[in-house]
Amino acid sequence: MNCPICNAPELEPGAITCPECLSELEGFELIRKTDSECVQLNKDLDQQRSRNKMLIIILILLVIVLAVTFVMRGSDGSNEQASTDPATEITDETASLIEELATIKSENEQLKTEMANAKKELDKADEDNPVKEAAPTETEEIDIEGETSQTSTTDNSIPSTHTLAKGESIWKLAVQYYGNGMMFTKIVEANSLDNPDVIAPGTVINLPPK
Repeated sequence: MNCPICNAPELEPGAITCPECLSELEGFELIRKTDSECVQLNKDLDQQRSRNKMLIIILILLVIVLAVTFVMRGSDGSNEQASTDPATEITDETASLIEELATIKSENEQLKTEMANAKKELDKADEDNPVKEAAPTETEEIDIEGETSQTSTTDNSIPSTHTLAKGESIWKLAVQYYGNGMMFTKIVEANSLDNPDVIAPGTVINLPPK
């Protein structure tokens, strides 16, 4: 897989640190696994809903057949024994279907609970495993290959603009100023960037408030 921070290619499966940018990847792996579980739970829930619909349709048809049977038996004057046996059989089948439907509903509730727990684990993984940027070297802090990162601030928390230096990316700006790399979409929208992966150093990036 590729590093989600610096896009370094061909990382080893299960790698917990990127050899290029030294970012910790354990949180991303946990998030990926939790996402897969949520997708599977969604598929299971959709299948259960489809089964529910089919069983409800069958139950309605059986009720209609039962009603028609009673009407026909009453209209042609058949004896009580002859009319009771088919009705009893249909009633038993209906009761069995109702019981199965109740079981499926119970399974649906269990699936919903499991999905809710999976989402909680995903949220907890985001909180417990924030993206950790590798600390820049002393040289990088002062000058990144001759290009100094510049910002202009309007308050003490987030600057209004940031002059992109070589080696920086929109993702890194989101982590630096918002504490979450996923906020890069907010920066992209504020600057109307067509391709946020290709931005020339020296570009002035507008930083929207939190």
